[in-house]
Amino acid sequence: NSDFTLADLAHSRMPRARLARCVFQRANLEAADLRDADLSGSDFAGSKLVDARMDGACLEGADLRNANLTGVRGLTCDALMRARTDNLTVLPNGKRGPYIRRSGAEHPVLSGI
Repeated sequence: NSDFTLADLAHSRMPRARLARCVFQRANLEAADLRDADLSGSDFAGSKLVDARMDGACLEGADLRNANLTGVRGLTCDALMRARTDNLTVLPNGKRGPYIRRSGAEHPVLSGI
């Protein structure tokens, strides 16, 4: 239940971290390694997760409203369906949300294209 509001956690390495119900509002998590992390119930509203790694991360009930997920790798359709997104969420493919099942928006944009 830690509060990381406005924290600069860019390029941080937190694989398998237990971060359930933490607050990351408006935090910078650009290129962070969150693989297999428990992020259930955490608040990422307005945060920047550009190019983060989130393979196997648990997002059950996580708040991704107004978060920037551009280029995030490892998110699955099921993981995004368990989180809250809105029309201000920028999805891994660079398009605005909310996330819709089978939209393909979980696939990150490729650099240099």
